[in-house]
Amino acid sequence: VIDYGLAGRTSRNTVLNSDFPYERIQCTQYRAPEIYLGMGHTTRADLWSLGIVIYALVTKSFFAKLTVSDDQLKGRMIPVHKLFSLIELPSIHAVEKIKDLPTCPWTVENGVVIWKEPFEPIAYTPWKELFRSEAVNMKAPGQDIELFTSILSKIFRFEDRASIEEISQEYK
Repeated sequence: VIDYGLAGRTSRNTVLNSDFPYERIQCTQYRAPEIYLGMGHTTRADLWSLGIVIYALVTKSFFAKLTVSDDQLKGRMIPVHKLFSLIELPSIHAVEKIKDLPTCPWTVENGVVIWKEPFEPIAYTPWKELFRSEAVNMKAPGQDIELFTSILSKIFRFEDRASIEEISQEYK
């Protein structure tokens, strides 16, 4: 799951000190939310990518069909609306931590996280429903379907995403 066509030099500084609001890591389809937001990343971003691979193998489609060019990223036209239509919005606490980033698309009003710029919500089949449906079509055992749904639920989070260590300890 490596695309050497994306290889390129990036700043060795933190994301906030680099020339661009993101680092060039991860293909668009596999990119974790924190990368789109220019927050920096840990190995948990790689776990997100692994979750996308598992999801794609079962459903035969990407988690979110995201397409974005480097020019769009530099212009901060980030496809987080679509991605966050599939996972939960961040908490007030998380928004407070990232609110000063130029890429942060949320604000808090009256104790509620809202989008800074309204957008037309797109109707999606919830990822769990699609995943389970396709797994059943593959004739996967019910216990395996529930196991992988549980694992992916811990991976497809913006906040408190499980680490590979936590996943491996919980699901021996």
